[in-house]
Amino acid sequence: MPSYIQLQQDLQKAKDQIDKLRKNEGAYKNREQYYQDCLPYMETLKNIIQQFELAKPEIMKKDADKIESDIKLGRRHQLMIGLTILGIILSVGFFVKS
Repeated sequence: MPSYIQLQQDLQKAKDQIDKLRKNEGAYKNREQYYQDCLPYMETLKNIIQQFELAKPEIMKKDADKIESDIKLGRRHQLMIGLTILGIILSVGFFVKS
């Protein structure tokens, strides 16, 4: 998702603007105006959510690939430790026989 950072920034801006409107004590007295003022930010949030929903399969695939890669790396690490221990045991056994 190449525009992830931009989406995060847009999300934060929309949230900040809605929070700013909420802090206005008069906003709750005139709900219709409050909703009209929030509408552009709600549309922004709706568009961001749609983009994340569209990217969800790609994000999940990358997450699964990372987990698989981590598992392989862990197995390699265990193999290297095992081989190192085996090498030490064989070296000690060789020197003990000598």
